[in-house]
Amino acid sequence: MSITGASDFSIGGTMNCVQQDQINQYIRAEVVHLHTVHETSQMDHHAEYDEFEYVKKGHMYILKTIHVEDFLRKEPIQGQESWVIGGRRCIHTIEIHGINRSRFTAVMYHGDMGRKVSHKSTKKRTKTEVQYHTQEWEQDFLLYSQSNPDLVQLFGLNHSSIPALIFYDELVPIANMYRESDFWTGLYLCHLVKHKQCDRWRLWVENRTGQIRIGPDGPRPLVIPHAISPMYVPSTVDMLRDEVSFSFFATYGSRLDNIVLQHVYRSRRPVFLDSLLFTGRAYPDDGRTLSNRSSIVLDELRFDTVYSDTGEPAAKLPSMFYVWNPEVGGIAKEGMLVGANLIRFDLTGAETATGARFVHGVYGFGGDLNECSTIAYTWLSQSPRLFHALRTPRERESRYSIPPTTFVLEGTFELGLVCAEPVYLFIRSAITKPSDSAYDIDPFWSYDKLGQSRISEPEQQRIGLPKLALRWHTRDTAVKLWAWPSYAYDALRNWQISRGFDPKSADFARALGFPVMEADQRENRTIATQRLATIGINLRLLNGLFVLAT
Repeated sequence: MSITGASDFSIGGTMNCVQQDQINQYIRAEVVHLHTVHETSQMDHHAEYDEFEYVKKGHMYILKTIHVEDFLRKEPIQGQESWVIGGRRCIHTIEIHGINRSRFTAVMYHGDMGRKVSHKSTKKRTKTEVQYHTQEWEQDFLLYSQSNPDLVQLFGLNHSSIPALIFYDELVPIANMYRESDFWTGLYLCHLVKHKQCDRWRLWVENRTGQIRIGPDGPRPLVIPHAISPMYVPSTVDMLRDEVSFSFFATYGSRLDNIVLQHVYRSRRPVFLDSLLFTGRAYPDDGRTLSNRSSIVLDELRFDTVYSDTGEPAAKLPSMFYVWNPEVGGIAKEGMLVGANLIRFDLTGAETATGARFVHGVYGFGGDLNECSTIAYTWLSQSPRLFHALRTPRERESRYSIPPTTFVLEGTFELGLVCAEPVYLFIRSAITKPSDSAYDIDPFWSYDKLGQSRISEPEQQRIGLPKLALRWHTRDTAVKLWAWPSYAYDALRNWQISRGFDPKSADFARALGFPVMEADQRENRTIATQRLATIGINLRLLNGLFVLAT
């Protein structure tokens, strides 16, 4: 019998059925629930749990803790909102009662991580608010219950008050197996992360199989940069040995020359000028005033020169010129060389709404290279040869440095540009050192394509053209140079040898199209340090601009 369209009704009483042998049946019922589609899906969801082993909490023996991560949420405490720990995810290596000689990895979800909540919660790692509507552990279960060889393999679960997911094998996080000095391993990992399309802290090594798979969020390894280009790499633990990764990449030969060089470039470290001159004190926290020594060095530094750990010029490019390029959203679309040293930017059709707009310049020997890397790549490509010529011991290689070679010419449109005819910005390529100013490049506005006439200051104000200021392109207030660790130079030597080049020659640099730098082997190279006692100049940072003041 069926009752169409009925739900939530009661049936009570006694039913007598007399037919052949008499059988008395008593049915006592209160409410009969007809489940909706949502309830049915939950039943299917729980049926999926049955496909995996249920492990009692008391059957899990914790051997060690791999990672603990707290999740914060705001709660009103004494009338004020305060951050409290709302949930915690713990990852342990465990043994399971009744299963001999096997280790597993358990992810346990405490607090909000193991139950449904509707308030806003914040991850400690990113301080980004996340709305939890479903149980975190259930979301992870849905992900890792899939049959996917790239994922860690799920063995069982526990859905008590502190739910847990149990994975096959003892999992080891990548963070425990990678050191920053492992240059080739770092190059391998950045391509592995790109290939697997996951965060670096989600990579785990299965202890038994030696496979690298994607798993839950674990401890964060040291910074792994983004891959320069996509490349397939094996997902096996032996690739985490530096010599194995090096042998793998060496098979690609010349195809990886630029990738290796760029990876070395990205291992650079900042060197503050006070450190360069051994003043024996830390750089001031506010970064507002530098010492006299730093000011002198800044006044003497050149963009075409590499400096030793004593501030002496060590190597120099034979010739350079300055290349100005528009930033995205900049005041100009593209630069064009007009005459010997005059560069023109066209504002026609460019974005001229209110706000700051700028162009940036890069010192180069030819062409358009990004991120002040021109002299850096030239130096790195032949650094083994120059170190040999300068007789530099390995322990001092990491102290050689170059000044960042990027400047920004910046202006702010207060009201937007009000002009019907084309407007051009002209810049002269005259900057040779960080102490140069906007006067050295002589920027000016013009209606003329050849820059033979200038727009007067009253006219500039009338049509909304900004005043321009030149600043050293740096994200902080510290004046610094770039240096590279010794392991990066070692990697370059080994790469050149694997490619068949003599690291004592400039052949590798020539093959990449870089000019040959000459070592400065003069007996007296202390240009910057000779005048320390006789000249006193302070360099102050005012509104983002470096100003020299006596």
